[in-house]
Amino acid sequence: CGIVGMGGAGFPTAVKLTPSDKIDTLILNGAECEPYLTCDYRLMIEQPDKILEGGALMARALGLESFVIGVEDNKPQAVMSLENAIKEGNFAAKVVVCRTKYPQGAEKQLIYAVTQRKVRVGKLPASAGCIVSNVQTAIAVYKAVKEGVPCYERVVTVTGDGIKQGGNFLVRTGTSYADLIAACQGENYVKMISGGPMMGFAVQDDGISVSKTTGGILLMTEAEAFIDEASPCINCASCARACPMQLMPMYIDAYILKGDAAGAEKYGAMNCIECGCCVYVCPAKRTLLQSIRIAKRKIREKGARA
Repeated sequence: CGIVGMGGAGFPTAVKLTPSDKIDTLILNGAECEPYLTCDYRLMIEQPDKILEGGALMARALGLESFVIGVEDNKPQAVMSLENAIKEGNFAAKVVVCRTKYPQGAEKQLIYAVTQRKVRVGKLPASAGCIVSNVQTAIAVYKAVKEGVPCYERVVTVTGDGIKQGGNFLVRTGTSYADLIAACQGENYVKMISGGPMMGFAVQDDGISVSKTTGGILLMTEAEAFIDEASPCINCASCARACPMQLMPMYIDAYILKGDAAGAEKYGAMNCIECGCCVYVCPAKRTLLQSIRIAKRKIREKGARA
């Protein structure tokens, strides 16, 4: 039914639910640690029964009798809504309340928070006996199995100071950003981001369309957005200290700017989870995440040619 991971990765759910490794834990990701975005939060409050039904179906596909839902502790309404639905529906599920921190919603970080297991560098969550899936994906599974409806719509957050009236909208994939911005009376914005401020990417054309992985549209005014030019690296190592994967983003940035993809790969570019922490803390405001994404693309191209 065209179901993919709707948390951002877009990995086919049918493939994820047929792993080669032995799985003993299914985790539904309700952390939603990205600032501004609230689409998953609203769904956990308003449609907890569908999330749990979908989670139960996914657990059944994996041969499991139960599953867990990871939610940050800054979402007490979502926790209460899910726990009440678990009791009422007698679901074999448990809500695990995690400490609010960024990037708690990343797969490897959420697995550690819920199970205390570490996923080795270069390995998938299945290698640690875990499968992680977004709560919106669980709803898509429920609709496909119980209602016979393919995955063709999702909830999108439209927010930022560049709009008069934001909110969360259930829209069909293929809906143009322009239509959503018009519905929210967007004006006086200087930067448009597809996704959230940390992991999203800036776009120039509002004619692009919502996809199954579009979690939000963020419209920033000049006061919100940083639009000045980046300055040279001052070798402060703030990015290295902030990196949850313990990488050295400043070296990856330096190598890819020289056109040396091999050097960027040596310093672990492919292990980056693209959380954006390095950019956020950089006093020189360098576009480190953009460099790492370019490095990943160059490394993949090199591998494909080989």
